[in-house]
Amino acid sequence: MTPNSEGYHATKIKSIMRKCQELAAILAAEYAENRIDKYSPALILSLKNWSKKNESFRSSYSAGKLTIEAGSPLAQIYAICQLNIASKACHLADYLGESHPRFPLRPLWLKANIEIPLSPHMTLHLPDFMLAEDASLLLPRFCKRLLECGYNAILIGTQVYSKTTPIPSPQSTSSPDLKAMLQQFHDHGIKVILKPSIALDSHTFSFFEQKVQTLLMTSIDTLFQLFPDIDAFFWESLWQTEAYRSHATAFESTDPEIVLSEVRLLEKCLKKQAKLIFYLPNSSEKEAYQQVRWLPSLVDDMGPGSILAFNAVCGALYDDHENNHPLWNALRESPDTSATPLMPILNVGLIKQGEGLWPTTNFELIDRFLSRCYRHQFIGAIGLTGHLPQAGSVLDCNLWVLGQSLWRNLPVTLLAETWFKAFRPKENPLFCLKIMALARSIALDMSFLRANFEGKDSTSEPLKNEAAKIFGDSVLARLKQIKWLLDNQKIQKFSQTPSIKEHFPFFARDIKQLLTAFLPTFNLPLSHSMENDEPTSSFWKADLETPICGEKNSIMEVIFSQNHYL
Repeated sequence: MTPNSEGYHATKIKSIMRKCQELAAILAAEYAENRIDKYSPALILSLKNWSKKNESFRSSYSAGKLTIEAGSPLAQIYAICQLNIASKACHLADYLGESHPRFPLRPLWLKANIEIPLSPHMTLHLPDFMLAEDASLLLPRFCKRLLECGYNAILIGTQVYSKTTPIPSPQSTSSPDLKAMLQQFHDHGIKVILKPSIALDSHTFSFFEQKVQTLLMTSIDTLFQLFPDIDAFFWESLWQTEAYRSHATAFESTDPEIVLSEVRLLEKCLKKQAKLIFYLPNSSEKEAYQQVRWLPSLVDDMGPGSILAFNAVCGALYDDHENNHPLWNALRESPDTSATPLMPILNVGLIKQGEGLWPTTNFELIDRFLSRCYRHQFIGAIGLTGHLPQAGSVLDCNLWVLGQSLWRNLPVTLLAETWFKAFRPKENPLFCLKIMALARSIALDMSFLRANFEGKDSTSEPLKNEAAKIFGDSVLARLKQIKWLLDNQKIQKFSQTPSIKEHFPFFARDIKQLLTAFLPTFNLPLSHSMENDEPTSSFWKADLETPICGEKNSIMEVIFSQNHYL
């Protein structure tokens, strides 16, 4: 049975339907078992106008019964997950009625550090859990968590930005049964986007060279022979690579012509087997403003099966402190709508900013960017995260609120209040959000200081003594303010879920250590160097790459384990 045959597609649809029906039944049973009290509504499920692509549902409440009419088993899953949390929070009324996702493509892009070979010239980076010994058991749990948060796709590939594609490492891990893993995602209704790394010599290659075109076409053909069912192919543009731009043909071409030649080649190689998500990275404000001069014309010239992905900010993927990418303003000023679907990339998983181990939110990204996703063809947003967390953790709050914002137009504060009342009913939502917003302002300053220290910030000049003192004193003053607010608020300690207050000492210690690393000329005042109630260890070192899990049975370890689900 070939991938293009009618029998193959019918079998695939049945497999998706069966797995989603099984998961919907599990979620319905969990809902019935965990009903808060006899006043919680009983659940009535029905399928109407079934379609495997239909994620929409209609919900109503009457006489103690919550009725869900869904367009598919997948839609039932979304409905049960969303309405279960709304019911726990006693906010069911906000979620009743017709529910349609605002965006059809809602992927999460997880950190992927383990490289596996796909061919002599191509590798793929996988998240750690996909190579675990019990991966076959972890994958269904991962799918359930992804759907619970409201997403419908996974992007698999490295997040590391580079202007060249590396040669595959000889130490690459041997390949697992990746085809079976991807099938599990599809069986749960989750779309699969792959971002392979193809070996191109960064010193000699150019897409204008026939041998490079042949290598790329051969590699993509191999990819689809291995995985014929992938939904999209993600490509990080190499237009700024020196060898590419210094080719004789490139000298005679403009920047948009160079990039368009790259897009055209990829579209030709894909042969309409999957969508192309063409990602145009930028690492600085200068690069972003170079791009925006010709991006609107590129958007007009890309093929009908292509999507343009771009950093939401004028900087690297994680630089939330940077200004908005100028494309946002160009789109707003354009009287014409974009001919090509667009996807901004948002750092929803707080990478390089605590990754959910700090008591912070990043809800301003939703107001700052999703509110701009109108009129033009925004097909969705790509959410960056290191991993998936347990339900009820700080990272879960951020991922769930963004996931719901991709579904519905409820204000961010109302969504956050629903999450707190469902998962942390004994904590005051508005007070916690106030604390987390203050902590977020500190995290954004630390993001700026990190980029400045690494020489990657748009200011390009390291902070001198006076500026370092201004930043250092400001950060320490806000830490003191948060501590005072927490000390003067009666907050219960929890046996299972550490409170926002219990997160704070580790956050404060991390920030002080990072201040001394990023501001070498700033002398930490003695009054701040050691607090009586400050822990002796915390999560992060200056590279903000790998967190420390803490001692066994400590609050630090509990926070860490709830932050890392798989």
